[in-house]
Amino acid sequence: MRHIDILYANHWPEVVSLLAERVRPGDALVTEDAPSPEFAQMLAGDLPIDDYLMLTDIEFPEFGRRMCRLWQRLHQADVAVIQVEPFRTATRCSQKSEGKPAPEHDRPWRFI
Repeated sequence: MRHIDILYANHWPEVVSLLAERVRPGDALVTEDAPSPEFAQMLAGDLPIDDYLMLTDIEFPEFGRRMCRLWQRLHQADVAVIQVEPFRTATRCSQKSEGKPAPEHDRPWRFI
């Protein structure tokens, strides 16, 4: 049976280990972050974590460092790590429909 686990947590460094315990190879991990081209470089280890964080608007640096290290480990373990910014994505879907709500089949998810 397929299922979705949702972890909603404060940006505390201690949360990272809780997430690490739940994710398995083959899973997909969706982060609530604005997509950036540097993210893939950081995941691959081609861009140092601190350099990546300097390019982002990070409010919690230690949490950010720990999450990036976890994302890199998960990426290496065949976990898809995907950035999604829900508000921007929903806005783009609405704009495609000229101000009307996007048809359900055009939405990346269903609002409930």
